[in-house]
Amino acid sequence: MSDTKEESKTTQALSLVCSSDFVQSHPGDDAVLSCYLHPSISAVSMEIRWYREDDLVCSYTNKQITMSVDYVNRVRLSAEHLAIGNVSLTVRDVESSQSGSYRCEVSHEGQTLKKHIFLSVVSEDSNLIVLIGPISADPGRDVTLPVHLSPETNAMSMTIRWFKGKELIYEHRNGQRELINNDFENRFSLNMRELERGNVSLTLRNVQPSDSGQYTCRVFHGGHLLTGKVDFQVRGWIHLRRNSTEGIRPVLDGSGLELQLLDQLRIVMDLLRRHIDSIQLNRESRSPSAVEDNTDSETDQQTAQAPETSEEERAQEKK
Repeated sequence: MSDTKEESKTTQALSLVCSSDFVQSHPGDDAVLSCYLHPSISAVSMEIRWYREDDLVCSYTNKQITMSVDYVNRVRLSAEHLAIGNVSLTVRDVESSQSGSYRCEVSHEGQTLKKHIFLSVVSEDSNLIVLIGPISADPGRDVTLPVHLSPETNAMSMTIRWFKGKELIYEHRNGQRELINNDFENRFSLNMRELERGNVSLTLRNVQPSDSGQYTCRVFHGGHLLTGKVDFQVRGWIHLRRNSTEGIRPVLDGSGLELQLLDQLRIVMDLLRRHIDSIQLNRESRSPSAVEDNTDSETDQQTAQAPETSEEERAQEKK
């Protein structure tokens, strides 16, 4: 009966599953790169290889485990766990130099299954440092949003994501740019050399008013998520809009115009409006129609003030 169940499992599509594609550990700890078969069949008769970047770490062939010279007593692959399809690799007493991309390969019945896991070894007191206060620049200029790791740590193997608001605009993973929003193609970048020093600053080229806003940097560092926010403003962009209820009012094209400048503009516009109203009143007071209206008004007043003639006076005038 058990043989029948085992056969039914092997007829299903076999896959390699990782609990997480990113593992963070601290120096001196044991880091487990969890990887297992699904469905959970025995891997005792399979071939298993673990790599760090392109270097072979260890291999399992013909029921024998072999460690590469540089990894002897530094990693562990459990033969007992293979019986239940668990092909996880344990990295012992990890050091910062062991951070990087690890790859598991399992060969079975002519197919090879592969999975990548990224190990980041960082100290517990790591922080993401950002500049206090907003960053500003003129339209058309290049600008750098400064963010860096403290203490200085190599960030090449880390996953780094930059957001504008809630929109993902740039992602660094696997040691290279993995994903970028097409609207920002060739405009945003990280300095690969600076990443080795923990500098994860984002460079914006040819900034436009629409680039103003809050930017968020997220660094996945040894299992921890470090976050930093930078406010960026494009200076001096404003236009006037006419509104039926508000008249002429200023409208910002971006968030780069300081409130002080906006208040000054409102004062100038108020003075200009008063000046226009004054000119309008002067023109109305000097117009011919206004003079005629005044003359007619005086005539009407004189007519109204003239005394009425009695019937006796009219009769005498006829004689």
